[in-house]
Parts: sequence; C-alpha cells; structure tokens
Amino acid sequence: MRGYADAGVDQVMFLCQRGQIRHEDICASMELFASEVMPEFHEEEAAREKAKAERLEPAIEASLTRREPPRPRPDYRFGVDNLA
Repeated sequence: MRGYADAGVDQVMFLCQRGQIRHEDICASMELFASEVMPEFHEEEAAREKAKAERLEPAIEASLTRREPPRPRPDYRFGVDNLA
C-alpha cells in the first residue's frame, strides 16, 4: 500500500466477496485492514489532500476557463394560467 500511496494513488477497492470465501472471513479481512493498514494512511490524509488540491489547481482552473457559460433556464410554466 505504501508504494501506491507514494505514487499518488488515493483510492483502492477492497474486493474479496467472490468465490467460496466465507462471510466471516471477508469481515475478518476487512477488520484487519481497517485496524492495521488504514491508520497509517489516515494520519497523512490532510497533507495528501492539500498537496493533491495544489497539484490539480492549474488543471481545474484551465478546464473551468474553457467551459461554456450556463445556458439560460427555459421559461417552463405549469398550471391553469398556461391554458389560454
């Protein structure tokens, strides 16, 4: 997991609900991961999120400047006032 985090991966999928694995074993695996692996990465989360936001800011800003302005909302009216 450390290698993934160092490479910038900030999400992983924990897939273990397949085949003949018993529900109790799946739960035990998830509990072990949560208690033994996640705390180390949770401690670093704020710094990682700040660095990610700083790294992505130029790309987000560039994409927002290319975005077309929102279209005006159509004037939809419903009810008896529109039946004339």
